Amino acid sequence: MALNTTIDDKYYKSDSLEKGRIARDFFEQLTNTIFKKSYRHFEAYKEITDDNWLPIAYGEKKAYSTVAAAIDKITPIHQSEYPFSGWHGEHDETDNKKRIDFCCLHKRKKDQRNKSINYFIELKHAFYHLIDSQKSSENGFRASGKKSINSMIEQLNNLKKSNPDIHGFNNIYMGLAIIRGIYNDKGNQEEHRTKEDVLKTVHDMIDEGSRSQLLMNTWMLPKEMDGLPDQGNSPVKFIAIVGIIKSTDKK
Repeated sequence: MALNTTIDDKYYKSDSLEKGRIARDFFEQLTNTIFKKSYRHFEAYKEITDDNWLPIAYGEKKAYSTVAAAIDKITPIHQSEYPFSGWHGEHDETDNKKRIDFCCLHKRKKDQRNKSINYFIELKHAFYHLIDSQKSSENGFRASGKKSINSMIEQLNNLKKSNPDIHGFNNIYMGLAIIRGIYNDKGNQEEHRTKEDVLKTVHDMIDEGSRSQLLMNTWMLPKEMDGLPDQGNSPVKFIAIVGIIKSTDKK
């Protein structure tokens, strides 16, 4: 089945990043693979249990294995919980605050070896209310979601400052915010917000001087997934993955 996914690049300028076009290709390939693996999981789980379950809709810890499998589909060179408190054999294995969820090395088949890129990927999750709710803020996110995204932005900034040097390749720092667009009131389906508002809201959270670029891939869930609830029994309309992308500064 072909999934209904769309890329929104309104806030992405490839030329503003070192290897910006390659980073965009990687983001699109990774997020499409995450969605495809998620749908395969949903179908298989439904067949065996006759119940609905979509791990990426239930927080970053539950999405972890799906994202790891998607990365492995693209490149076999990857590690999880990679420490960045020291890059030359001085890792502090006990410092959980200075770890990145995934680190992988990738080269497109058509590229030369010197175009290989280290991708450092941090994963977060957030609820986005399409209808106003006591749980949502004025911009649609729950407070916990805004906190998670701000934390991810800070971690990407700190990681870029550390400027890890692994085999002399370029670095791309990529935050993936998995955002679940939900209705909070089954009796009132009139939307106050749309999927386009998700990206604008995240954009407004980022400091203009941070040199971050944004991409979003949105999966509109098919009809057979109607009834997929969130933890408060609110139906899910879409899953969006917003990529906050930074790179080694252009020379």
